Amino acid sequence: MGEIVAVRRRKIAEEGIQRFFQSIYQILNHFKSKYDREFLYKITTEENTLTNLIIGSTTIHIYHFLGIRTKSDEEMVSRTRNIKAFQNAEKKEIFSELLDLVGDSINYELEFFKLSIDYEEQILKSMVSGEDLNERFTLKLSEQIEDHIIESLNKYPISYWIDHIGELTGYSEVVKNQILTETAGLKIIGADLERNLIEEGRRDQYLELTTFSQLIKKAKKDFEFTSIRDLKIETFPIKLMTNQIIKYVMNLYPISTRGIHQYLKATDLKKKLFAELLAANKKSTNYMKMEERILSEIKTELKNQAKLDPNDFVYFIQNLLELNFEETFALLSRLGIDNVALFCHVQNFDLEMFFEDIKLNQLSKMSFMKVGKKENELQKVEDKLNELKNRGKIKSGLSGQELVLNPTPEGDKIIELACQMANVDCEKYKQLCKKKQIIIDIIQKKYPLKGPYSCYSMVYDLPEIYQNLSRHVYYKYIEKVCRHIARVLETYIKIKEDKGLFLQGLRRIFNSTEEEEWVVVNIEELIIQRIMDRQQELSIIFNAETDAYLVNSFILARLLDIDLKSALNMLKNEPSSVYRNSAELTLPRELISPRSYIIAYDILTRFKEHQELLLMKKEQVFESNKEKKLQYEKDVQKARTLTTLNWIDKKITSGLISISATTTNPTKLYWNEKDQKITSENLKLHSELENIKICSVCGKDLTNSPCSDHPGSEKEANPVDLFASFYSFALSRIKLHWSKTKLPTYEAIYNEVLNWVLEITEKRLGKKINPEESKNLLEGERLEVSNKIASSIGIILDKALYKKFKASMKTRKN
Repeated sequence: MGEIVAVRRRKIAEEGIQRFFQSIYQILNHFKSKYDREFLYKITTEENTLTNLIIGSTTIHIYHFLGIRTKSDEEMVSRTRNIKAFQNAEKKEIFSELLDLVGDSINYELEFFKLSIDYEEQILKSMVSGEDLNERFTLKLSEQIEDHIIESLNKYPISYWIDHIGELTGYSEVVKNQILTETAGLKIIGADLERNLIEEGRRDQYLELTTFSQLIKKAKKDFEFTSIRDLKIETFPIKLMTNQIIKYVMNLYPISTRGIHQYLKATDLKKKLFAELLAANKKSTNYMKMEERILSEIKTELKNQAKLDPNDFVYFIQNLLELNFEETFALLSRLGIDNVALFCHVQNFDLEMFFEDIKLNQLSKMSFMKVGKKENELQKVEDKLNELKNRGKIKSGLSGQELVLNPTPEGDKIIELACQMANVDCEKYKQLCKKKQIIIDIIQKKYPLKGPYSCYSMVYDLPEIYQNLSRHVYYKYIEKVCRHIARVLETYIKIKEDKGLFLQGLRRIFNSTEEEEWVVVNIEELIIQRIMDRQQELSIIFNAETDAYLVNSFILARLLDIDLKSALNMLKNEPSSVYRNSAELTLPRELISPRSYIIAYDILTRFKEHQELLLMKKEQVFESNKEKKLQYEKDVQKARTLTTLNWIDKKITSGLISISATTTNPTKLYWNEKDQKITSENLKLHSELENIKICSVCGKDLTNSPCSDHPGSEKEANPVDLFASFYSFALSRIKLHWSKTKLPTYEAIYNEVLNWVLEITEKRLGKKINPEESKNLLEGERLEVSNKIASSIGIILDKALYKKFKASMKTRKN
């Protein structure tokens, strides 16, 4: 065993894991992104069931972010000319695979969600009616819950049932928080292969799987059972579960009557959201229209509740989002509600009249912000005036505000002197005084607010606050039905990590000598044991404890980078390596179980032979013709780089998301020489693409579909078009993640690129060329243009990073 290398992350890393690395959030991020929805609808179409839409979002993550493939590199090279159709076919195969693995997941999640709401409503209604939650009520509820536990145990797959019990007992949150705390601590970054094969990897990358595993352990320990069979024949563990559920749920709700009423109102909204999601999953629906309708309903209810007492509003949000007091205020603050009382108070303004008065008096949001921010400057001038009075330099007893509003030649001189002493611009001071007086005389009297003048700026932010809060609520409930799908996603992540370890192991095996036979045996046994661990885990997650082929076909498919159906056919119909020395026989279905040493050995052998074949092919190419080998690698590289926008997309997205994290060092995200080089290379490759059609108005790629915004604007792209299209795409991604970025028109971008091309080619030809002649650009000239565009992208990205970082720092200070 070698030395283990590790680093300790700071405590604040827990927040990063919770917000950015959980699988559920990764699925939802694609679901939320307008850019990713284009990919999503190509897989599912816009009108579909909720299950299919979420699986489509998961497919995008698996394909584009995890790099999971169902075809070989050789097949990719052979389909280079139609790479997008090839990629779409792969995504459709992953989508189909997920449909088989996920099944009725969302229906099960929704049914359990409904049961939880029913218990909540029953308890709250009893509390509202004044009924004591006495022993009689508790006994009746206990009997009801006990019957439900037994009934659901026999009705639903065990993984969903365990999740449901975890929610009712409060164990799920306890276990998850414990895992997050632990994974935010010591992180191993280097260890021996043998140890890596024995131990699981980074648990925060598959949080839902780890939570599920730990939840089962905790349940078995606390409720005293060893298997699911025990639960079906013994009553004592069920009694213990019921007691814990009663203990947990009876302490969830507030003591005050007002709080209970607000909790019940939130429960009513939960029921409406449940009904909407259930309807969306029963039949195909237009997702965009559904989302808009639900967001409108949430927004209306939030506005109604915000008009009430601030405490009532907080109670409502607490139950709606299932947060504690501190978490609720932290969330509201993050969404722009730093002062809940103030937020609730402005709901009673006649907003139409307010903005009319603002317009008539030539005020803006910035006016309120400036007056509030410059109060110190106004006071400085006032202090200097008092100082002059005390020293007998002036006789006027008027304040600075009064001198400005009632101007006289003498008064103007006094103000100028005081401003000079206070180091304040005199003209700006006068303007501030006038605006302040308008606010005092008109705005404050008509729309009174307690607090600095800048508080009025919140009125301008109300639409954005409601939009963000309603979206947060909406996706909170989408999140509730994504738990199992996230768990399935994590199985892809786990097996991808397993594959990396297995490849290391096979490298050791292939390079071992005859004297090191013990090394081969040891590594093979460790790999087989790890495959068996995965078999055990997947048999529960896939609800396939009697389906050995489904579990093992999935493992084989992910190791060989083939689709699930092909792997299933391979295991069922191709001779097994177990019998290779005696007969050509397939594995007997009736004699094997999902967790089987025999199938694990068979999978390892197939994977080993697959890698040996790949190595053999590479060696043959290398030995027969070095030039062919180089050409082969170029073809593979070309096929992979046809999607030349991937790298710049990831660079911009990761940078502008990470810049807001509290532990980020912003200087590490700024544009560097490596970024410049990679972007220039991608730009050059992009300009060399052939048979690409684009929209001449917006630069959109129309190779596979026409431009809905500009019909009839299709054209065959020349290098100038391709350069401009890449440039436009990069700027649009910056704008997406930092909305304050000023985006030039596509025409302006095109002209800028064209000028660079003309400038560079004129040096060689001594004359200007037309855009169509840009096909004859030399390689060096293409690289020079690429460098100019890459530099421009880097400058704009750095500005966006700096401004977003500055804005997030300001938010944290406030």
